[in-house]
Amino acid sequence: MLPILVAVYVRLAKREEQIAISEFGDEYRQYMEEVPAWVPRFNTEPLTTK
Repeated sequence: MLPILVAVYVRLAKREEQIAISEFGDEYRQYMEEVPAWVPRFNTEPLTTK
């Protein structure tokens, strides 16, 4: 049952990602480049630089 739930969740996440791209465009694409989708990054670097 777990593989089925994972497959459904991945499809849902991809669909929601496409909706966000259509609503927010390049701003969301930039967010996608900076934030990992599935596996978090564990580093000590700041998220933003000034």
